[in-house]
Parts: sequence; structure tokens; C-alpha cells
Amino acid sequence: MVGRPWRVLCLRVKSAFISKMDPNGCDMDLLTPNGHTKPSPSRGDAHHFTVKGGARVSEDAAEHYPELPVETLRDLIRFDWNAMDGWFEEDN
Repeated sequence: MVGRPWRVLCLRVKSAFISKMDPNGCDMDLLTPNGHTKPSPSRGDAHHFTVKGGARVSEDAAEHYPELPVETLRDLIRFDWNAMDGWFEEDN
């Protein structure tokens, strides 16, 4: 499991769902910065991570925008919805 749902935001942008997670709720041992970046004029540069869970490795499956103009979202990590095997909810 990559993360716990302590601070997960699911946003709908255009026709895509975007999930963002607080790094404190993620198992950061499963995320490796891979040096890939992608510029965005509205969000700043995206810093990409490779996500490894068991034998599965997903390149560029997570990203972080450290210069995001929206401060409340700046520290969160965005996960590629389709790169994950599944999304699960837990009861508190």
C-alpha cells in the first residue's frame, strides 16, 4: 500500500480525476525520484517519481509540483489514477 487516506484530495479537472496525497501519509520508501521533470506554465515544473509496490514498477506514476501557485496543494503528491492497481477506502 502506497499511502493511507489521512489527507487525500480527489479533484476533477476537465474530464480526469486527480488524486493528491499528503507525503506524511505516503510510504515514501515506495516512491523514488527519477529525475524526470515536465514544465507547466500554470503549475511550475512537475518532479516525477517511480512507484514500486511488490514486483510492480510504475515509471512516472507520481509527481510533485513544489512551485504550485495554490499553496494548500503545493506539498501534496499527485498520483496517476491509471498507474495504480487499485484505490481503496478505509473506515476510521
